[in-house]
Amino acid sequence: MDVASIGFATDLAILRLSGSEVIDHGDLLVIRTPANPDYYWGNFILVAASVEPEAASRWVHRFSQEFPAARHIAIGIDIGEGCEADLRALTAAGMSRSLSKVLTLDSPVPMSEPALAVEIRALGTPRDWDQVLELRTALAAEEGAPISDQLPFLKLKVAQERHLAESGRARYFGAFLSSGLVASLGLVCLADGICRYQNVETRIEHRRKGLATALLGTASAWAYGRSPVQELVIVADPGGPAIGLYRTLGFADRECQVQWQKEPGPEGPLGAMADTVGPSAGS
Repeated sequence: MDVASIGFATDLAILRLSGSEVIDHGDLLVIRTPANPDYYWGNFILVAASVEPEAASRWVHRFSQEFPAARHIAIGIDIGEGCEADLRALTAAGMSRSLSKVLTLDSPVPMSEPALAVEIRALGTPRDWDQVLELRTALAAEEGAPISDQLPFLKLKVAQERHLAESGRARYFGAFLSSGLVASLGLVCLADGICRYQNVETRIEHRRKGLATALLGTASAWAYGRSPVQELVIVADPGGPAIGLYRTLGFADRECQVQWQKEPGPEGPLGAMADTVGPSAGS
């Protein structure tokens, strides 16, 4: 299956680098992350949009065949939102749709100084990565997630990101005050000069102070200094506060990324959402 969406294509490339399996069945892709089975968007199927009747029902059935032990359902639609029959069928199956905006930029992000006197540098030490976990846990708590359920997933995700950074294909940056890490993000360099931002996150009390903007520029400068860059890619919540910042910095809307998921019931895990670059980004 040829993937048309640059959002999903970069997702898949990063998952492969992180140790996930991507299996091409011709009519769809099956993505597995055995080390983190509760990671919804590391264990999903990717399908092409279809106008065939009953396509959505087949997708749900296929997911259950590929992931018989899964307590969630996650289906990505490569390009297009699907026909109305698909939407009705997926909604009837108890699934919810998430629409993300994929934006791209073919030049460096402008460098800027934040309003706070922070130290901006690449993450490297074990303590740095511990603080990434602390930051992400705090953000999950702000969103009302049960931390006892989220923590195992978050630990595995941070460990995967650290491994990716140590491989040399990615770099994660942080903004530090005396109190510790207050904002961070990652940038992964993929094939053909495509670089994808990851996890733009800022503590709530330090948002709108230019931290995300400074980190975006710092990461961009690293990528352009490393090898030729054709395009920077970032994904955002279309209704969130960060997308306006990205557009201000020159990112242009490229496509809509469509994801359908059904979370487990009370007996299952509540964590394992997709990587985010929107609501916690600040400015």
